[in-house]
Amino acid sequence: MDASADPPGPRWRRFGVTDRDAQRAVRKVWADFDDPRTVASTVEVSSNVSTNRVFLLRLSDGANVFAKVSNFGSPFLFREDHDRVSRLIGAFSGTRYENFLAAPLQSIRPTGSHRVHTYYDGSVWAVLYEAVERREHLPRILNDDDIECLAREMARFHIACADATSRASIPRTSTSIASDVVNLIDLASDRTASRTLQLDADSLGLLRKHANRFLLSLDDLGYADMARVPVFVDWNLGNFSVEPTGSAGADRFRLFSRWDYDWFRTDSVLLDFYFLSRVSSQTGDRTQFSYGVHTLGEPRFRLFLAAYHEVSPLTEADVEMIIETYRFFILHLVISVGDHFFRPDLWDTFRRDAIGNGLPSIDRFDRRPLLGVIH
Repeated sequence: MDASADPPGPRWRRFGVTDRDAQRAVRKVWADFDDPRTVASTVEVSSNVSTNRVFLLRLSDGANVFAKVSNFGSPFLFREDHDRVSRLIGAFSGTRYENFLAAPLQSIRPTGSHRVHTYYDGSVWAVLYEAVERREHLPRILNDDDIECLAREMARFHIACADATSRASIPRTSTSIASDVVNLIDLASDRTASRTLQLDADSLGLLRKHANRFLLSLDDLGYADMARVPVFVDWNLGNFSVEPTGSAGADRFRLFSRWDYDWFRTDSVLLDFYFLSRVSSQTGDRTQFSYGVHTLGEPRFRLFLAAYHEVSPLTEADVEMIIETYRFFILHLVISVGDHFFRPDLWDTFRRDAIGNGLPSIDRFDRRPLLGVIH
């Protein structure tokens, strides 16, 4: 079958960048960049979980850069996200995190100012990244010392992100977890919702109930007054590397580099905790995974939370917000935009599990052990 043609099936199965569009975007994003070097070879290094495509470009002088191609969201939001990442990198100058993040490449505007270099052809968009040095990956299943060390490092990184946002006045992004769920309610209330979301009437009713409960919870927890800082959300182990310190115990490594920004946004740092609970879980970081609230209830996550709390104290509202962020991931990333973001087979599985188990399980979740950690 022609790779550029739409595959058969419902509307949601047609999202994702085709091979033809991806190759064209990779060629054009570099050709439009003001650099005399040429691309000697291109190798795809996509994770094959999301519909985004990532390519390693080997340049004529032996250097490497990466290109990410997407049709998820909009080219404006794509550029906006990478602009905020670039601003954060600039604000990290002179700190221990100045080389932590892979920097989006910038081009010079006619006015002489710099901006993140992106490409858009009307259907797909692309950005270029510098290649960051990588050190060690954490083991797939963390031991107690690893969990405590990661928690302390994440607390320090979150503090640094808040400080950088304050110093550099990094703007918020155009969307928030609240606006995302408001949009989902509109989508689920439309007369075409059953076809668009592939859900029956009862499932749509459940979806609307949880969406409205989420928004009311945000209001109860004071979300409007929470600090909004750059957060990277997905901390699966394939997205970052660490550097051993030579010490033992809970300070045995430091965060060294991070290169994946698929789920970046500026919002509450509490969005990071659900994915950190998965990394800390007894089943660890897996290629095949599901979205379940159970990882928040494991003793391993309580160990993580306690170590984080020692460095950056948490409140009861923060703990409640961590649970609500799980509801958000189910509502938004799985249900609302999962057809655009995940491979079709994964979205099918996640969507069914979200309605049958994920959302109902939130109401049964016992918060008392987590709240006990901070008291």
